[in-house]
Amino acid sequence: MDVASKPGQGTTVSIFFPTIEKQSAGESKQTEAFPKGAETILLVDDDKQVVEMVSQMLADLGYRVIPVFGAAEALQFFSDVPDTVDLVITDQTMPGMTGEYLIGRLREIRPDLPTIICTGYSETMDAQRALEKGIDAFLMKPVDMMEMALTIRRILDADQSIVS
Repeated sequence: MDVASKPGQGTTVSIFFPTIEKQSAGESKQTEAFPKGAETILLVDDDKQVVEMVSQMLADLGYRVIPVFGAAEALQFFSDVPDTVDLVITDQTMPGMTGEYLIGRLREIRPDLPTIICTGYSETMDAQRALEKGIDAFLMKPVDMMEMALTIRRILDADQSIVS
């Protein structure tokens, strides 16, 4: 459970439920209809539950996930192996360094890096600002699995179509 409140702006309550491993007899595996991939995704968030949940979702879609808890750790990891990451998905609001700033620093190392920024609420980041900053996509939390799957494929497939 995650609760965020700002005076005069309201409260957001997010409740995360664990996935159920067993399926009922009449139920088909719904992730089969989702676009999948095999690329490596660096996932950055300061909330351990979010990282665990999204990592599992991405793994179910076939991706190799490198979960990182915080922007400074992500920057250090990426600095050591920038060519092993195909896409970065980062939270915007983290202690010490915003997702926007992190993306800027990562792109100093690798300018062509595909990126997605996510937030539950931010006064400084929205879809328009993400576009202006050259961030490939902006997603609101909690992120829908189909929206995430489609967004990832759109970004990665567009990136590959540019390479000849």
